[in-house]
Amino acid sequence: MTRFCEQPLALGALVLLVVVLASACGVMALTRCRGVPAAPNTILVCQWPTSSLPGAPLRAWYINMPKRTHRCAEVEGVFARTSLFRLSRFEATQGVEPSGIVGCLDSHIRVLQHAARTSQAPATETVLVLEDDAMWNPNLHCNDIYKVFETALSVPRATWQVCKLNNTNTSTKAAEPVAGMSGFVTCHKQLAAGAYLVRVSYIPKMLALLLPYREAARVDPHNYIWAVDVAAIVLQEDGGWVRPHANVVLQRPSFSDIEGRFVDYTSFQAAAT
Repeated sequence: MTRFCEQPLALGALVLLVVVLASACGVMALTRCRGVPAAPNTILVCQWPTSSLPGAPLRAWYINMPKRTHRCAEVEGVFARTSLFRLSRFEATQGVEPSGIVGCLDSHIRVLQHAARTSQAPATETVLVLEDDAMWNPNLHCNDIYKVFETALSVPRATWQVCKLNNTNTSTKAAEPVAGMSGFVTCHKQLAAGAYLVRVSYIPKMLALLLPYREAARVDPHNYIWAVDVAAIVLQEDGGWVRPHANVVLQRPSFSDIEGRFVDYTSFQAAAT
């Protein structure tokens, strides 16, 4: 396989995390946003040739709070440089929901609703959802990352419904390999919602669970049980959720609105299997 180009990218010195993105029925902007990266951190950037993979270029969104548009240049500098995606910014409403937990959940609900509502081929389309602190796993080569997408997008659609690219493993259960997908295992108690591929035809099932969770979360807004990635564990038990052995995407070190502090999970997530 051709060895794809890798380049370092100068990115912001203090990168403020978002597991979250806030809220309910706010204004949505699907645009590129301008920004100038600040002092350098070295981050993996993959520049792949024009892709002939099924469905490519995929529609893709990164969720970004209005107060953090400085992150646009950072995430676009990584994910907009590949022909695999048509990347757009999804603006989350901030200051409406009672907590970051609810805001994060609501923002993922809204981007999924938008993907389903605007799809021109809901029976066959696959989309990518990112949070704006996402970055490629620098421990992988661009060839390895491309191979993950190549495998995921080339197998029969029924093989999987959600492919999680960023995971925190909380399961004590041995991972089971996915038939026909070398290097992939089934999801069981996998946290994190920073990056995932989802079949548009599966979105109604996700929303059927997440919408009631949002209403419950608004009553009990500081309980982590309502976090979007915790809610997703319920769906993982029904099957159809897969992940690569190694995390393709990591959460960039940054400030977490949910935890109220600066967090760095890169070493932990890079080592996850």
